[in-house]
Amino acid sequence: MAWRSLEQLRDRPWNAVCFYDQSLADAYDELLGIPVLSSIGNLAKVEPEGRRIRDAFRKAKRRQNPDMRALWAHKTARQTAMRTGPDEFLVAKKGMQDYAKHLWEKRSNLLLVNRMRLNLTQTPVVFSDDPVLGSGFIPVSPVGDSKEQVCKAWCVWLNSTFGIIAFLNIRQKNLTYPNFSLDGLRSLPVPDPAQCDIAALAATYEEYAEKVLRPLPEINADPVRQSLDKAVLLSVPGLPDSDLSRWRQSISLEPSVNNEKDPFRLS
Repeated sequence: MAWRSLEQLRDRPWNAVCFYDQSLADAYDELLGIPVLSSIGNLAKVEPEGRRIRDAFRKAKRRQNPDMRALWAHKTARQTAMRTGPDEFLVAKKGMQDYAKHLWEKRSNLLLVNRMRLNLTQTPVVFSDDPVLGSGFIPVSPVGDSKEQVCKAWCVWLNSTFGIIAFLNIRQKNLTYPNFSLDGLRSLPVPDPAQCDIAALAATYEEYAEKVLRPLPEINADPVRQSLDKAVLLSVPGLPDSDLSRWRQSISLEPSVNNEKDPFRLS
């Protein structure tokens, strides 16, 4: 397992340079070719980004009227399981009431992290029982019916090994503490509700919603993540399963994930 040569990388997408182990880039490329998966931006509205929330709102010490709330920060110690809830009350800034009302209409149950420290992160995607906005998270609002069920299903998918591989492939700038652009997040592949067993994935969410997931460097030894993977394989047709345990191991060994310089070098 070593960096490919420039000659080998010449005809490959730039996501290949994100990895020490190139099989993780190959895994993502394989996911993009699965017919029942589609970019989340084709199936949902992914907005507004955190800076819009910070432009229009300020944090409040107590409940306001109207009652608006957000998941403001991505605190590792707080986001340990898929189920979450708001951590701040919001109030519109002076002169921004109409814009704040417009943004509030975009709240959702499903939220994607817009930045995370890979060696500490446990859940890059969370579900809030009450639809909220985010500063460190971006709401996802599926189009069509059964929106809450779809949000729960996608929460399972994006916290599974397949979802983690996708997140790692859309990193920008600092590989160990990456930002995720709106365009990048909108490109994340997710199961098409019309072609996959969304109800089964939503049921999996209910079963594991409050189970603590281990940080990404421990993904290979995480029984909850493995249970999510099994549920995903049963619910999403055409997924490769023969390399799944190897992918989990490769993720755990990635220097940018575990903050190690070179886990593959022999002593």
